[in-house]
This record gives sequence, C-alpha cells and structure tokens, in this order.
Amino acid sequence: EHVLILTTEGRVLACGCNTNGQLGLGNTRRSPVPRLVEALQTVVVTSLSCSYHHSVVITDQGLAYSFGLNDYGQLGLGHTQGQNTPQLIEALAHGTS
Repeated sequence: EHVLILTTEGRVLACGCNTNGQLGLGNTRRSPVPRLVEALQTVVVTSLSCSYHHSVVITDQGLAYSFGLNDYGQLGLGHTQGQNTPQLIEALAHGTS
C-alpha cells in the first residue's frame, strides 16, 4: 500500500499509505503524491525494499536504515518502537557478533 521511489541521484521519494510511518516522512499521514524523504538527503541510497508496514534502504556506504511498524522488532533497531523517520540499523553499521 506504499511505494518508495529511488532516483538516479540516490534520493528517495515516498507515497501511499503511511499508517505506521513507513514512508519515512516524519508523520503518519498518507501521501497521494511522491514526497522527498528529507531525512535521507545527506546519504546516497542505492537500493530499497518495502514491506506492508515498513521499509528499508541501503546507502552507497553500505549502511541500512529502516522505518515503519516495529511491533516485533522487524526494523532491527534493538527495540519494538515504530519509527516514522529512517533510523540507522546500528547492528549492521558496526558488524554483528
């Protein structure tokens, strides 16, 4: 019910359902038109993935950011709080043990 769009410049736009913050726009309002995910403007995104209620992006530096529903810890952030802006997945940024 939502879409992330990756531009050739590595920017991300989002639109659609946003009940759980899965658009990464800093709110939970739906967006019928593509909007820039401003929190990702300082990175270059090279790939992305959308699930029903959450999203993940990967940068050119190999960093992963997740956002949206997190009731089972599916964002990989070490807790179960939902996020409406992209959050760095620290466990992947520093390697896993």
